[in-house]
Amino acid sequence: MSEFKDRNVEFPSRKKLNVKEIIRDEAGEIISLTVDETRCEGLVTEEGTKLNASNLNTITNSIASNCINSFLETKDEEIKSFIKTLCDERILYDKNLDVIKEDLESVSIPSIITEDLVLPTSCPKGTTITWENINFSQVNFNGNVLNITRGLIPFTFVITARYSYGTAYLDKEYQITILEADGTDLEKVRSDVNSLNIPAVMNTGTVELPTSGEFGSTIEWSCSSPLVSIRGNLLTLNEVALDTTITLRAVARKNSAEDTKDYLVTLKGVLGRPTSELSFVWTKNFGSPKSKQISIVSYVGTIEMMVVSHSELIDISIDKVIGNMVTFTVSETYALNQGDNTDNLVLPYVISVSNNRTGDEYLVTGNVHYYVGV
Repeated sequence: MSEFKDRNVEFPSRKKLNVKEIIRDEAGEIISLTVDETRCEGLVTEEGTKLNASNLNTITNSIASNCINSFLETKDEEIKSFIKTLCDERILYDKNLDVIKEDLESVSIPSIITEDLVLPTSCPKGTTITWENINFSQVNFNGNVLNITRGLIPFTFVITARYSYGTAYLDKEYQITILEADGTDLEKVRSDVNSLNIPAVMNTGTVELPTSGEFGSTIEWSCSSPLVSIRGNLLTLNEVALDTTITLRAVARKNSAEDTKDYLVTLKGVLGRPTSELSFVWTKNFGSPKSKQISIVSYVGTIEMMVVSHSELIDISIDKVIGNMVTFTVSETYALNQGDNTDNLVLPYVISVSNNRTGDEYLVTGNVHYYVGV
């Protein structure tokens, strides 16, 4: 069967209802009918196609088979030509790829270099080579030439070459290392002292500091802060109430060469951190007294602050407590601003900060460095 047919009858929509059950209410009214429905179509002139899973599959398979056979009969030459083209292209691609693979064996790229490198662009059997354009701090690609700069440490990079022949191509990666330059002692100590791995934040306790550099420098450490002590390569950090910035000085030496670098480190406080440095600089501006507001953000919940002492030439006031933050203001007095003092001054102040939960209390010191100017 190759097509569907309609059922043709005298009365297509007529049905016969056979009553099987009648349900009535207490008043005798019909509330439900159960019926069987049968066709009552009159004269049948065409039975049509009976549809069920079995013959539907048969019909659709037959239709599909007829369509496919018809298509193959009309397109036979085109299909054969297309398949032949695909096969020819694949055969040609494989032949071209074999040429590339053979040429690839003739190419040798050094894995270690100490000078500029000229890269090949062609092979004996006709394969062409194009190179990935790369640009690193120590490598600059110029045409097919790698211009290199040797540093004090080896530098490794990867460059990709594309080998092409006809319709085929193949990518290959090459890893190349630029050896370090000899370098002078001064270059080595500079590199060593500037590449030390020092944490930006340190907690109370002991930290081991590096004593040698990658290029053979010896490293010595010092710090002027009374909050730390250094013995050999061991840095001991005392407990502080608030985050405090300290300066660690590293001195690198190799033979007669020497270089120095300062590393800023935050010593983590047990109570909190100030929003700005507690010690700061003012320059006198006659008639315009200065003030500075500083907040302390707590790490431990609610904290309290009290003014313990301060120079009589400055005022300290505690402004407000908002959640886990307390704010105070340092102000220049009228006497300091209007006075005829010509000396530069260091004006200290001391505040008390305490943890409400534990009751621990810490004294915190700040200084106003007051410059009179010329």
